[in-house]
Amino acid sequence: MVGVSGSGKSILGRDLAARLAVPYAELDAIYHQPDWTPLPADQLRHGVAAIAAWDGWVIDGNYSAVQPVIWAHADTVIWLDPPRRTRLIWRRSAASPGARSRGMATGSG
Repeated sequence: MVGVSGSGKSILGRDLAARLAVPYAELDAIYHQPDWTPLPADQLRHGVAAIAAWDGWVIDGNYSAVQPVIWAHADTVIWLDPPRRTRLIWRRSAASPGARSRGMATGSG
């Protein structure tokens, strides 16, 4: 699953993985190590290749270093590109008080 920042990749990715009963991987969570230290490209490729070799999965993120690995194993690619206004409304809604209690995730989505 790929798309612009704030398009809902993570939210949709988690939901889709749950519905398909397959593992979910968020590339941002793999890439960003403690203190926002980036994972070296070779380690990122190795880790993502291990996930992509599984029988089923949903992976979200836009990292060119691993795109060929993911797409070589993917049977479907979902590209999210909602209008900017929609992304701003979504982000504002997700950040509103009580959003977590309504089941909405916060973050870069």
